[in-house]
Amino acid sequence: PGGGNCSGPKKPRRRRRRGKAKGGDDGAVAGENEERKVTQPQPHWHEKLTDAVKASLDAKDIVRTAGTLDVASHSARIKLGTKGYTSLAHSDGILAEGAFECDADGNLSFAWDRALTFDNGEWKAGDTNASDLPSSLSLV
Repeated sequence: PGGGNCSGPKKPRRRRRRGKAKGGDDGAVAGENEERKVTQPQPHWHEKLTDAVKASLDAKDIVRTAGTLDVASHSARIKLGTKGYTSLAHSDGILAEGAFECDADGNLSFAWDRALTFDNGEWKAGDTNASDLPSSLSLV
């Protein structure tokens, strides 16, 4: 029952726009002779940390190779993502997401936008100002 084709994921189609290319004839592929703008990747937010903070993270086996850091604080697990995004899972049945800022000395401040709490077997909207949600944290 069910089944279907098992040939793997579909390959994306490449669309080519036809039209007048710059300085070209009708029917030429638009942009064919234009230079592509190559954007440089943005450095990860944690690259601005001081060497002492980086050494502290390394000593705690916190991996700094990706754009995100995963840290634990008491009963909470916090993901520090790219572009200031953060999320939290707490052992008391709380999930939250919001924004963070970090200075070069590893001092974090949080602004929680949304929270859910697990209460009596169901998820409910939570208080973003709850005492279980940290407002600040140090990476050292």
